[in-house]
Formats: sequence, C-alpha cells, structure tokens
Amino acid sequence: MSYNLKGLTGLVVSDHDSNRRMLTNILKVLGIKSPEIATDVVMGFRIFREGKFDFVLSEIKDGRNDVVALADFIRKDERSPNPVVPIISTVGPATKHYVEAARNAGVTEMIMAPYTVSDIGQMIAYVMTESSKRQQVKSGKYTGPDRRRVQDPNYTGPFRREGDELIRQSVERAQAMQKQAVKQPPPPTAEPEWLPEEESQDLTKMLLENYLKHHEIVFSKLKFAQEATKQSLDHIRKTYEDVKNRDATNILEFKNFDKMWEEIIHMFVQGGLSEDEIFKIEDVITTIPPDIKEHYNTLTAQDKTFMTLVESLNVSAYKKAKNKVAELQAQPNVMSGMSKSDYQEAIEKDIEQKKSGSGSQGSAPPPPQDKKPEKPREEKVLRYDASGKLIT
Repeated sequence: MSYNLKGLTGLVVSDHDSNRRMLTNILKVLGIKSPEIATDVVMGFRIFREGKFDFVLSEIKDGRNDVVALADFIRKDERSPNPVVPIISTVGPATKHYVEAARNAGVTEMIMAPYTVSDIGQMIAYVMTESSKRQQVKSGKYTGPDRRRVQDPNYTGPFRREGDELIRQSVERAQAMQKQAVKQPPPPTAEPEWLPEEESQDLTKMLLENYLKHHEIVFSKLKFAQEATKQSLDHIRKTYEDVKNRDATNILEFKNFDKMWEEIIHMFVQGGLSEDEIFKIEDVITTIPPDIKEHYNTLTAQDKTFMTLVESLNVSAYKKAKNKVAELQAQPNVMSGMSKSDYQEAIEKDIEQKKSGSGSQGSAPPPPQDKKPEKPREEKVLRYDASGKLIT
C-alpha cells in the first residue's frame, strides 16, 4: 500500500554515510521532497532547532551517541522547538537490548532490521495519525509516547495511576480466562528466527538499494514508452495514406495513451508509490500496442546504461528477500508490541476520520450576532478669533 506523505518534512540523523544517503533517497521516493540530514547528534539537534520537522529518523548504535541521546535533547532541552515531535529509530539484532533505553528517552517507534521501504513508509504514516499523537505524554520528568502502550496480562501491579483500577480488573479477567482455557490447546506456531546482525543489515541494504534501482528502471521505461508513443503518432501522421482504415478516433486513442504516460510519470515525480505499485506499473508497460512496442524496443536497446541497470536487478532474489522480511516483520514490534496489521488499521482509520471530518472539527462556532448600527460621529469644528484664541 502507498502512503500519502507528501508535504511532510523529515530529518535523517546517521553517522554512516551510505545509510544516510540511502534513507534520504528513500524518503524522497516516498514523497518527502527535501529531507534534511545530519551526521551526528549535536549537528542533528542544531538542525532540528533551526527548522520545522514533522518527524525525525535516526538509529540505535551504542545507546549514547545515537537516537537515545538525540531523543534526550529533543524531549528535555529547553531550546527544543517541538519536544513531542515523532522520533523513529531503526535497530538491529545486536543493538536490540538498547530498546528500553530508547523508550525511556522518548523514542516514538522502532523499525527492526531487516526492513523494506514499505516498512519505513508505514511507520512514518502511523506516527502522523491522530491516535499516535494522542499517545504523547508530557510531564515534569518525561516527554514522549506513553510507555504503557504494551500491556502484559501477566503483569499484576503496582497500579498507581488514575484509571489503573480498570486495568487491574482487565488483567484479572485475562488471567481467569487463561485458567479456564482448554486443557490441551493447539501448539503455538513457531515464530521465524530473527537473522544475525550482519545478515540483517546486508539484507536491508540489498532491499533498499534494489527498490531504488527498480524505481529508476521503471521510471526510465515510462519515459521510453512515452517517447515511443510520440514516435508512433508521428509515424501515423506521415504514413496516413497507408493506414486509411484508421479513423480520427484511433489517432485520438493514441493521444490519450500518450497522456496516460505523462500522468504516470507525474506520479513518479511526486513520489509515494509503493513497491507493489511499481511492479503493477511495470506490468502495464508490457501491454503497450505493437505499434508503440516496436519503437520502445529500439529506444531501450540503444540505451546501454539502461540495459546495464536492468541486467543488474535480480528480480527473483529481490522478491524472495521481500517475502523473508515480510515474514519477520509480521512479529510484534519490539518497541510497541503492535503488529503490522495494527499499524495499518490505525492508518486506515485515521484516513477515514479525516475524510469524514470526524474528530478533527470542534464544536460549531456560535452564529454571528446582529450588530447594532453605530451612531454617526459628530464632527467637531474648532474656531479661533482674530487673536488666535480658541472660541469655546
């Protein structure tokens, strides 16, 4: 699924040059036109103070010079212009033990490696929802998402906050239901084993690079298809006497076909296409009429750079890697405990609410009161005598 991220502003903070460039390019493809970048925490907080950002994207590295320190600056420093800005972090298996520190620092959401472009898009879309924003807590000692989002039915206390009595009762009911469960429950399905750190990072890099490469290939194909359509139209005009059976309607259909390429190319320029949509558009290109296909094949064969790029893309391995990552990402999120379907449900609900206007509009303003007509002002004329004194 594609996500409407157009108009958002993001800040990428990473000291790894290739990761930083790759994430920046991914954000651009997703529709975020000019993401800012920073190479370290200090630089990141300075840029954050000087700009206005909808979200921050960083990483867990060592629990000190990474998103943990950055979140601490953003949430607690009095110079921070937006202490509740959503902060998204990536994390690998080797740094997973820093998740609790990131949670306490106020990191909003976490993306576990290996991940895909769609995982990044979904997480950004989620932190922009009203339900995510309502989870923000701002107290004397802590600012960030509610750290009690994950409720463990085995947790029995202490319950100290307002409304915790209801939570306690809910936990007790859940425990009672567990005791009354069937004596021989079906064996739980084994969760897929998470990949080692190096393999996770390599797989993530491969998927992101291939997505960008595939995006570039399909964009080039669209340009070739548009140019081939124009050449086919020119050919029809020049050899009209040989195609007398084609009436003006046929030519008009070609014109509309050419317009279709312009619209799809405009979608690419605007950004926000998902991986599945790119594959669908690529399939559409293969169905172009034989007249245009002939010109298309000639154009693509002449472009050596394009052909090299196509040969370097292993579509089969790319799809297998995506399926493997999708299997891993189906597990509950390490930060929130939510599943991908939970995130998706929240995003879709937010979209529907914004379409209907529910939840975003306050009470209707009072009707305007009829104003009483103002009395005309009396103009005072000052008069002076011959000596210059005011006549009262």
